Amino acid sequence: MSATESIVYGYGFELSISPVIFIKWIKKHKKAFCESTTESALFKQLTAMSELNIDDDILDEVLCHYECNSSCNEGVGAVIANVMSRETGIRFDYQPGQEDCGGSPHILLAECMPWEFNAKEKALTQEKLDCILTLYMRELSLNGEPGEVSLEYYG
Repeated sequence: MSATESIVYGYGFELSISPVIFIKWIKKHKKAFCESTTESALFKQLTAMSELNIDDDILDEVLCHYECNSSCNEGVGAVIANVMSRETGIRFDYQPGQEDCGGSPHILLAECMPWEFNAKEKALTQEKLDCILTLYMRELSLNGEPGEVSLEYYG
């Protein structure tokens, strides 16, 4: 049996947020998140949770089947990437990273062939993308600056 390797390149930020901050953030972005009945039901379930009783495991359980529209990865990051994509028209990916490869969760605009970009993505400059990403990072109480991302996966 042979191992496979995959590397995802892009531009974005590391995602490490507390469940309480995530719930506050999703409340602020309700309109962009609740586009389907499934998302509306998830929103009700998430926002009904007590801040005292919520933790990462509970969020993972609630969002275990919620997929990022761009990368098909699941969880909190998928919600954030989908909301960012809907609000900006830019296809953001959620990549969970692989711990044994030194990876951590990230939100990013993944590299792809130029003809795969939509009109908004083609019009981006690094400055514009930095502004967009920094805005969301501040809303999520994340420090640092956006930058180049390289995530390795082995299987």
